Amino acid sequence: MENPTVVHESYSFVCMSCGRGWERDYEIHHATDLHGERLFRYYSEGTLVPSPFTKPACEHCGGTRLRILPAGRVASAAGPAPKPKVVKAAKSKVVKAAKPAEVSAPRPASRWHLPSLHRSA
Repeated sequence: MENPTVVHESYSFVCMSCGRGWERDYEIHHATDLHGERLFRYYSEGTLVPSPFTKPACEHCGGTRLRILPAGRVASAAGPAPKPKVVKAAKSKVVKAAKPAEVSAPRPASRWHLPSLHRSA
């Protein structure tokens, strides 16, 4: 096996079960074995870990429904909530009722024509 190329990547995770979010940094070692197959090894905090894209699980509840986002997405969402805007109520105005619309004859039923999925040989 040749010397691996090391790439540093970070990902944000959001659990769709409990709603928690977190970020993790990875050191990814890319190498090619003697048979020419590409190998990828993921390390987090110096420990060999499985790829975050294969069977990820929530660190908090163990749920398996996770959304993986680019780094920085969880941190930006965890910031202080924006203050709600105060909207002043507008003075009400008296509006005349509109005339009822004239009812026209019903439109003829249209048919949708979709391209045939079957081809003749």
